[in-house]
Amino acid sequence: MDTEKTDKFRGMIHPKYKGLKNMIRFLVKLKTSHEPMPNEEQKQQHDYLYWEYPEYGGQLAIRINNWKGVMLNIMKDNMQWQLFDLNNDIQEQHDVAAQHPDIVRQLDAIVKKEHRTPEVSTFLMPALEEKYNK
Repeated sequence: MDTEKTDKFRGMIHPKYKGLKNMIRFLVKLKTSHEPMPNEEQKQQHDYLYWEYPEYGGQLAIRINNWKGVMLNIMKDNMQWQLFDLNNDIQEQHDVAAQHPDIVRQLDAIVKKEHRTPEVSTFLMPALEEKYNK
């Protein structure tokens, strides 16, 4: 093989792989960066996490510390909370909503504060609108 011909191509990168080369450079730079990762005090703390999901019959969930409140089948007008203590029930098998009405009231207050009527009609959950957007 003629080394003179191969040497002139050494270091050249096919245009298809230029983005990959830049990404690898970025990842190497990121890995070797000397900027400290945020510690526990620097991380932003939230009082709760709230999410709505119109698929699978309409779902809503809120996470507050070790508690997780869930509503399922909202599209079928089910507006009952299920409550799980994730410290003792990580698989969410035991609904303890009846034993903790204070937490259920807190979940309702969060939905009242956070729920917004979706702009896209396919995301609309009528029972949720009726209960929390009066």
